[in-house]
Amino acid sequence: MIVRDIMKRNVLTLTKNATIKDTLDLMVENYAGSVVIVDDDKIVGLVTERDILSRIVEKDRKLSNPIESIMTKNVITISPNRSVEEAARIMTENKIKKLPVVENDKLVGIVTLTDIVASGVRLEDEIIESMARWFPVSKRTYVGG
Repeated sequence: MIVRDIMKRNVLTLTKNATIKDTLDLMVENYAGSVVIVDDDKIVGLVTERDILSRIVEKDRKLSNPIESIMTKNVITISPNRSVEEAARIMTENKIKKLPVVENDKLVGIVTLTDIVASGVRLEDEIIESMARWFPVSKRTYVGG
């Protein structure tokens, strides 16, 4: 199976001139964990929930600041013709959960860790073990009866 088969084609995007608040509003409105920052369909950045927590909350940034001030600039991407297993390997090696899909230098989709798991592709044991280390899932604990 290839990335094109499982990627989402409707990607939330903004330009680098959007504010942090614009980005947060878009993420909340769409129940999204990320927004790709583009300039003429070319990726110039990525903002994730983790960026919001680590770069806004911890560093006390103003919501009126441009998103460019907190976005990840060196975005790791993948071609839509690569295998889903390779996408999982790239995500695991780079400790990322979102992987924009680029064809001819243009954004064409995005693949998330959830998409890979939902695809049902059989991943190598080493990738699964590595994912489990980087993206641990804690067991729920219940209080009371």
